[in-house]
Amino acid sequence: PYHLCSDLIKSLYKDRYGNLWIGTGKGVCILNLKGNPFSKVSLFGNSQVRHRLTGIVPSSNPNKVWLSSNGIFQEGIQSILSSRVYSSTNSAVGDFVTSIYAANKGSIWIGYWNKGLGRMNPRTGKVQNYTIINSARKEAEQDLKKYPIVVISESLDGQRIWAGTRGNGVFELSYDSDKDSLFLVNHFYLDS
Repeated sequence: PYHLCSDLIKSLYKDRYGNLWIGTGKGVCILNLKGNPFSKVSLFGNSQVRHRLTGIVPSSNPNKVWLSSNGIFQEGIQSILSSRVYSSTNSAVGDFVTSIYAANKGSIWIGYWNKGLGRMNPRTGKVQNYTIINSARKEAEQDLKKYPIVVISESLDGQRIWAGTRGNGVFELSYDSDKDSLFLVNHFYLDS
């Protein structure tokens, strides 16, 4: 009885109103888990590759969510639910965003297609980008611009970040908030 906007599922998010947000390549499908009807919201019109929805994460404001696509947008849940087509040009980041992650300490981590990893302070909108990841061994430094960051996670204490790439495995990174820097801890990749 439920038909998705697309069969490419990029993210899932359950909000405080009992809705399951299903982010797809062509918009958001919203399933009310309390038994109300299934609805679809086509984000950014009829989706093209650069307009794929790549993530939905909670905001510190319980009535808003962060969406990522060809940028990052903070939008009201009710305004999205009441519309059929949604589009915005108010992006905090202008590049193609492949993943987002709401960190425990309030930051939003951003994975880019060809720009590495970023960290945004939602209160100020300031974004710090990390393209070269330092290591104890100079030859082990990594240029994150070479690989799309497709998934991000963190440790409970926020000191470790994992960045999964398309084509170069997973980077385990140490985040130093005092210096606002990332340091390579481990690199897990496919042996060929």
